Amino acid sequence: MDLALPLLLSLTVVYGAACGTLGTEQGAPLWLRWPAPLWNLIAHSWRPANTTPRRPDYMKIAMLEYEIFGIEPKPGTAAAACVNVRRALAPLRDE
Repeated sequence: MDLALPLLLSLTVVYGAACGTLGTEQGAPLWLRWPAPLWNLIAHSWRPANTTPRRPDYMKIAMLEYEIFGIEPKPGTAAAACVNVRRALAPLRDE
């Protein structure tokens, strides 16, 4: 009787490991396969979709303003660095 609980616990762990490794393979028997869809339902389907709004890409906006209207971006920003790199590489592109 003293070994019943540890034996049951170890068999449960072994069965869980077998279901996790062998039950996910294609063509696995049903007795190994049934926990996977249930686990996916419990663990993953309850979360709502990611509803964070998309933020504007200020660097892309600054680059388009420079390309279309010739507006210089603020010095020290990433957009200014991109414009400077574009200016430095312009002679290489033309050749």
